[in-house]
Amino acid sequence: MSAEIIHRLPSLSCLYVEDDTEVRKQVHLFLKDYFDTVHLAENGNEGLASFKANEPDLIITDIRMPGLSGIEMIKQIKQINKKARIIVTSAYDDSEFLIPLIESGVDRFVMKPLAVQALLDQIIQVAGLVLSERDEEEKNRTASDRLHSQIEWLMYKDNRIRFSDISSEVNAIYNLKRSLNEAAGFGAMISIVNMIRSFAKEKDGTYVVKKDLMELLYENNGYCLRLVEGLDRIESILKGKFNREPIGVRQLFEKLIEQTSGLVPFLAKKGRAVQISVPETTRKVEVDLPQILLAVEEMIINASKYGEGHDVDIYATTGSGYLSIHVRNTSPKEDRLKFPDHAERLVLEPFFRLRPTVEGYSEVEKLPIGLGLPIVNYIAQKHGGFFSIANALDHLRQPAVDCVVARLQLPVV
Repeated sequence: MSAEIIHRLPSLSCLYVEDDTEVRKQVHLFLKDYFDTVHLAENGNEGLASFKANEPDLIITDIRMPGLSGIEMIKQIKQINKKARIIVTSAYDDSEFLIPLIESGVDRFVMKPLAVQALLDQIIQVAGLVLSERDEEEKNRTASDRLHSQIEWLMYKDNRIRFSDISSEVNAIYNLKRSLNEAAGFGAMISIVNMIRSFAKEKDGTYVVKKDLMELLYENNGYCLRLVEGLDRIESILKGKFNREPIGVRQLFEKLIEQTSGLVPFLAKKGRAVQISVPETTRKVEVDLPQILLAVEEMIINASKYGEGHDVDIYATTGSGYLSIHVRNTSPKEDRLKFPDHAERLVLEPFFRLRPTVEGYSEVEKLPIGLGLPIVNYIAQKHGGFFSIANALDHLRQPAVDCVVARLQLPVV
């Protein structure tokens, strides 16, 4: 795999930001052996300008620089492109910056003085992520073209293998690897352990490690434990039986308000307002109540992650023999709320993520690493219902604004 990635490095572009003239010159010569395009910058201001002008695939940067620091440059780059792949070169004395750098989404760290092989190893790892994302985007574009004429969702599901030259198993493995490498969790654990290995000092047969690094390791270990607990929960759903009992729609929504009572304050801290409208109807549904409440809660969490200054509205409609539970995410401040039409189908694929992991939600997420919506879909099907998610227009606002609506349909009795 490493040889394959090295062979493809010339197709990527690299930005190297370093204020030390001699170091910049030497590393530039090294990078030119692998990348056809290498952009250089002497400080954070030049680095940010080069990023905006050239949109490099990979960024390698120092931290301490005159003018705009490496940390501030990274923050501004991440505001422009959250998916930007960044390797930081840092000295031992920079350890106080490592936690905010990890929180900013830095992919890898290389300790100074730079060792060529250590730098190359990290470049290969990060470039592998960039190339995998590029391959996936190309595959999705091809799939979108092939599926353009397909209107019916069920037809798409029945014929998925026929329209894809990569099996669902391979897709799942790719998406799982991508999820694990993003943000907190196992991807961050790799970076933290690598930092501890670099910073640890051996003394009298023991290692001395900075307290803040160990605390970061403990914190991330808690996230990984919650992730494993989530996988256990998913396994129980897939293996367990669904005990369906009749319940009034109004009572179902009252239970939903009770279920999310602890979630609403958490989302409020994130600037997310959740509005649940209890429907005035005497209709009933036959459901496994804990599973349906879990499914709707996941829909709410998924809607709350993206956008800014918006509301998440939960309401119900009935018709054609079905109760439809809608979770509407309206975000007038977020231009990227809408997603490509083909993604309306892809988001139900296991481990698929349309956007990078959103930090800070691990304490409330019960269905982790890209499995939330696929499990919601599974729960809907086990109830003889349907789940879908689509772009829409919110006409309650004037002028109308873009929104995304997730819909869980259940047969009424």
